[in-house]
Amino acid sequence: MKPEQSKLEITKKAFVLMRNRAHVPEHVPFESVHKITALRRDLLTEDLIGIRFDLDRGAYEIYEDTDGFWELWEVVPKIFGFPKESLDNFYKSGRMSDLEIVWIRTEKESDTGTKGPGLDN
Repeated sequence: MKPEQSKLEITKKAFVLMRNRAHVPEHVPFESVHKITALRRDLLTEDLIGIRFDLDRGAYEIYEDTDGFWELWEVVPKIFGFPKESLDNFYKSGRMSDLEIVWIRTEKESDTGTKGPGLDN
């Protein structure tokens, strides 16, 4: 029997992750994200693509085997205001590099008092 797959939902202000065997969804507000890194994990026979979100306390790594990952891949650049090519070029490159920082919150962005990242900006 195949293990239950993790699931991801995207709202206007957060993503919600339901991990395998977890009973409580994890809400991660976009405004709490400080750095986004594209990841490639070498599994010998194939690579697994992912996105790492660094927060004040800890980080979340979400991989392409999570239901909803590719929707997240498409919308993250819009949410955080960086070119989608940053992710796509990493994906297409096939480089041996296993990570690439694609976005970092600047001090200026943190202090502007704007609504912050989200789908309604």
